[in-house]
Amino acid sequence: MKGWAPTPVFPDGIEFARDTVFREASSGEEAVWIIVDADWKTHRAEYVRLAPDSHTARIVVKVEPLAAERSKVVVSYTITAFGEGPANFVAVFSEEAYATKMRDWQKQISAYLEGRKSIG
Repeated sequence: MKGWAPTPVFPDGIEFARDTVFREASSGEEAVWIIVDADWKTHRAEYVRLAPDSHTARIVVKVEPLAAERSKVVVSYTITAFGEGPANFVAVFSEEAYATKMRDWQKQISAYLEGRKSIG
């Protein structure tokens, strides 16, 4: 995805697997991510994201199939803010900002999937 350049911590490569740890700084603040749960069968993933200067977040992602080429993605966040952090921290998680972010992710994911179809 555009602007997403994670760096593996453990293991040597980034895997969609429990206990995978990586760093990323796409939002201008370095954060450490830990995959707490990754279940291909239930289409569910859980992450913990620690941005040491501002917050920690628990993120749960669940993909629900709707049709052959259509899914619903449910994402929930539990966030604890601390420290000085960015002044606009709360604004980043407003309903409007979140809806904009999700539309952008949807466009990027759709473009990625379309590109994969044209290759195969």
